[in-house]
Amino acid sequence: MRTYYVYILSDRFRRLLYTGVTNHLERRLHEHRSKRNPGSYTARYDVIYLAYFETHGHPGLANLREKEIKRMSRREREELIQKFEAEEQSCPAHLRNPYAPPGRQPSETGGPWILKPPTQD
Repeated sequence: MRTYYVYILSDRFRRLLYTGVTNHLERRLHEHRSKRNPGSYTARYDVIYLAYFETHGHPGLANLREKEIKRMSRREREELIQKFEAEEQSCPAHLRNPYAPPGRQPSETGGPWILKPPTQD
């Protein structure tokens, strides 16, 4: 079974947010960070830091959720990110997000910028 990801990227100071969907999160993050399309929103404004993601088992559900998140207010998206960060506090260090913005790395006891590897089913 394939895994589909809905994700939110931010700039370094979390002023700008970008919501997307993909079936390979690490590859897509690399594409954003390498700025393959220099005219894109994420390349122009350096929106390359993973702030949130969730997984889905069907592409249609992932697309619906992406649209739902895009319709949310800024405050609702910030609350979603903060809830995600709070839930990820207990993850082991080896699962921490390598795409976290500078200065927002998790503390020694855990933290918000986590990337879980996909499960193999």
